[in-house]
Amino acid sequence: MSPGDKVVQNANNKIASELDTALKGSGTEADTLPITDGRAIVEARDEAAKSRDPNVAKDLTDAQKEELGAQDLDLRVAGNLRMRRKHGIVRQVKKQIRESK
Repeated sequence: MSPGDKVVQNANNKIASELDTALKGSGTEADTLPITDGRAIVEARDEAAKSRDPNVAKDLTDAQKEELGAQDLDLRVAGNLRMRRKHGIVRQVKKQIRESK
C-alpha cells in the first residue's frame, strides 16, 4: 500500500468514524465497518435504493401497470433499434476499411 493509499484509507476511516458518531441513536446501523470494496459499495447502494424506493407501483391498477409496461417496452424497442442501426453503421465502416486495404 502506497503512502497515498494510506492517507486515503485514513481519511475514509475518519469520515466513517465521524458519521458513526453523528448517527448514534438514530436507529441506523452505525456500528458497521467502513466499506472499502467496490462491489460492496455497489451492493450497499442498491440495498439503500431498495429501501428508499419500495414497490412504487403497488397502488397502481392493473390497467395503469399495463400502460406503464407498454411504455417501457416501447422505449426498449426504440433503444434496440438505435443499437441495431449503430451496429449496422459500424459494420459498414469496418467493411469499407477492409475493402480499402
